[in-house]
Amino acid sequence: MKSLIYLLSFLILLASCKNEPEGTNALTLGKLTLEDATPSPGDSLNISYNEKAVDSIEAMFYYLVDTNAYAVDIHLKNDTKNTLKATIQIPDSAAAIAFNIKKNEEIDNNNKEGYIIPLHNSEGHIIAGSNAAKAYYRLNFGERNELEVNKDSIVTAIQKDITEHPEISKEWKLVYLDLMYKERKEEGKKLVTKYIDSLSSKESLTEKEYQSLLRMYNLTGNKEKADSIKTAAIATFPKSKIAERESLIKVYEIKDLDEKTKAYADFKTKFPEATGQINDAVLRTIALAYNKEGDVAKFDEYANQIDEELNKASVYNSVAWEKAEAKKDLDFAENLSKQSLELINSLKEEPSNKPDYFSESQFKNRLEGTYQMYADTYGLILFQQGKTKEAIDTQKIAVGDGKSVDVNKRYLEFLMTDKQYKTLLEKGESFIKSGNSNPEMLDYYVTAYKEVNGEEGLEAKVAELEAAAHNLLVEKIKSNLISEEAAEFALKDMEGKEVSLSSLKGKVVILDFWATWCGPCKASFPEMQQLVEKYKDNENVAILFVNTFENTPKREKDITDFITKNKYDFHVILDAPIKDSRNFEVADSYGIRGIPTKIIISPEGKINYKSVGYEGNGKLLTEMEILIELIEKS
Repeated sequence: MKSLIYLLSFLILLASCKNEPEGTNALTLGKLTLEDATPSPGDSLNISYNEKAVDSIEAMFYYLVDTNAYAVDIHLKNDTKNTLKATIQIPDSAAAIAFNIKKNEEIDNNNKEGYIIPLHNSEGHIIAGSNAAKAYYRLNFGERNELEVNKDSIVTAIQKDITEHPEISKEWKLVYLDLMYKERKEEGKKLVTKYIDSLSSKESLTEKEYQSLLRMYNLTGNKEKADSIKTAAIATFPKSKIAERESLIKVYEIKDLDEKTKAYADFKTKFPEATGQINDAVLRTIALAYNKEGDVAKFDEYANQIDEELNKASVYNSVAWEKAEAKKDLDFAENLSKQSLELINSLKEEPSNKPDYFSESQFKNRLEGTYQMYADTYGLILFQQGKTKEAIDTQKIAVGDGKSVDVNKRYLEFLMTDKQYKTLLEKGESFIKSGNSNPEMLDYYVTAYKEVNGEEGLEAKVAELEAAAHNLLVEKIKSNLISEEAAEFALKDMEGKEVSLSSLKGKVVILDFWATWCGPCKASFPEMQQLVEKYKDNENVAILFVNTFENTPKREKDITDFITKNKYDFHVILDAPIKDSRNFEVADSYGIRGIPTKIIISPEGKINYKSVGYEGNGKLLTEMEILIELIEKS
């Protein structure tokens, strides 16, 4: 009997260890294995990933320091055991690490848990601040990396870490108060009020304490108190970051150009070392205003003062594009466009001012995308100057991965003008099949086909390409379908009638989150109007336009004027602002971070699809039609 017990014990032990590499204290999560299950700050850590094709994998990790995340590339290499391996160096300052791995652009989210790893001390205990850093990473990066994000659990994790390790309170205090106020309103209000009172009772405040107090008043939506604190902070610390920022914002808001340039000169006298995004934004508005007046010398003067090369290149491209579209001052536009490309090229060779959240390869990819966008401007200018062959060479670079319909269209247009019909057929077929085309591009393709092949087989070929594009779009939509519980809401429409989600049960519901100030929202509306017209008599489909992120005194008038002017037949409902907050109820409950965002809800009340942004490629109507059909059939 005793032998049998020993045998059973051995088998259980063997089974529990079978997923761990031999002879190691390893940790395996999904496809990822860490050679050390309890890594520490400063460690060199060996990792392996259960994939064979290294070329299809893009990998990086973030090391987390308090509330900050710093991205580092991982250079995986093939191993003899059909896995990929690498060694990463964990900085001494790190509190936790998080891995981000993609295969062919598909995120490995490890069943929505991700790969977020705590760091340990020499005794094997999780270090102070590690669990807070892990939770905060999930809050900030979870959605984009397709992870489960439970805000209440995140608050609990940060709260627990602070309670167990009071020494981290200083770094986490404001983040914790912010989250408590947003996620546990009543308890959060008390904590925020207590913190405000503790600072307000002091005889004098440091610059950092003023910033903290200002942040809390902004959080609670107390504009009067926030303005008062800003005034006091500027009086006490006239050279502070608060003073610099407020001075710059005032300059930015001045409309008259002469007044603005004088105010900026005064600002620079007071803050001669000022740089940064707001400073560059002010210089941009001044430079663009002088361009509008046709004052090239003044445009150059202010554009050249822009500190960030990316921002300077953006101004050059903006003006060059404007002139290219207007077909005027093309020599000047060509020079500006060249400068924008040269600036991006220099950054590609020696990247500087990389945001912490980008790894080096990510930043270089972003620069490559920017270069392609600016090459599109340069190609159009060359084409309008009659330099068609040069324009084609430049536009070929601009096309990149071929996902921009407008860029693709220009490329085919240039090829058509140069009578390069065979190349046009090759490129056009690729664009149409991949769904990255429009009717005008199809016309180019048809013309080129006739030039090369005559009429024979044309109709069948076009039908084949369009069917391929449609099927690809259907499969893409299917792959992005989800099933999440839709939050109940009850909002007033423009006639004061209540509209609730529960009242729409049994229907496919499309929620289009928008605002009158949102350019991409408004750009998408002609297609959305077509959708409304198509389904207006369909009792099984409800399309609601949720006005959100907008709370001005003239909100309803602005909406009515906009809808009336454009003759839209939209059922608009008004998202309710959350009291003592800058957030809105339904946008908050649906996790809306930017607009336009479209949420498609099934008749059973499940969120089946979420679409963010507007690409302007003319496919929105088709996408919505496919979604409605798929959901109705499911």
